[in-house]
Amino acid sequence: MKTTRLQLLLVEDDLADQKLVLLALAKINFPYQLQIKNDGEEALQHIINTQDRPDYPDAMLLDLNLPKRSGQDILKRLNIEAGQGSNLSKIYTVMFTTSKFSQDKQKAGIFGADAYFEKTDHLQDYINLLNTVYIDCMANS
Repeated sequence: MKTTRLQLLLVEDDLADQKLVLLALAKINFPYQLQIKNDGEEALQHIINTQDRPDYPDAMLLDLNLPKRSGQDILKRLNIEAGQGSNLSKIYTVMFTTSKFSQDKQKAGIFGADAYFEKTDHLQDYINLLNTVYIDCMANS
């Protein structure tokens, strides 16, 4: 992380889930800049296109099930790029999903997710998640 402002990428196609994240962000006490992408392909292009810019994401909340490209596909592609000597920096990634399948959680870890968050309807859960993301990103900057 280049500054104390968290560059956050939310990759989520569900408007209700986007709204919960926005409500949680309104309650937090740290500086951030948010980008929202509604499908996996749009998110991947954003990551690639911002790799040398100040708005490159420090952290990403990545939905598992997305139009055009799944969250797991995005993680796989970023791992491939990193393995081929790309200068894509590591993005702290939270797999953000309604899935309760343990194999989805295991795959997320295998493909490089730093955390796994089962979506809820509780605003405080989202606030806690965002605070944890910020603290973890600051600790690794």
